[in-house]
Amino acid sequence: MTHPTAPLALQKVNSEELSPQQKRAHDSHKEKAAAWVLQKENYRKLPLHQRRAYNFSMVAAKLADYGYDSVPSSPDLRGHDTNFIARHIDGKSCLVRLKTRATIDHKRVGQGLYIAFRDEETDKVYVYPHDEMERRIVKTGEVGDNEAWKGPRSYNWPTPPKWLRGLLQEYEVR
Repeated sequence: MTHPTAPLALQKVNSEELSPQQKRAHDSHKEKAAAWVLQKENYRKLPLHQRRAYNFSMVAAKLADYGYDSVPSSPDLRGHDTNFIARHIDGKSCLVRLKTRATIDHKRVGQGLYIAFRDEETDKVYVYPHDEMERRIVKTGEVGDNEAWKGPRSYNWPTPPKWLRGLLQEYEVR
């Protein structure tokens, strides 16, 4: 047996050298370890809160490749969106709202907010400055006649149409 302060090392356990109590604990641990099998889950079958956690993890992992640490903040007042702070290694940070789809919302203009979403159809992740994207989308004329834009001036796309994919292209986080 190694000294308790020795560095941890993986050692195969000889169950014949264990006391009955240790053997029961070892067998129980083996059962639990055997039950922990990694298998991919169907995203569409996940409950909503797990889809949000999944999307946050996907976006945070992509941003980490670019030197960002993503720290979850509070959800919005209705609990529908996840907000997080993306802090870059150079010290700069920005507020990001995680959505399930491409979104513009006029009431968000002037908040210095970024929108992040994962396109379920292509599995691509986008992070864009909300105000700039709203300006570009409005300029295309694609939302001007839409009732959602005439009323609350909010619009989202479950799957981005071709014209929007062109605008989003430069904001894809690869």
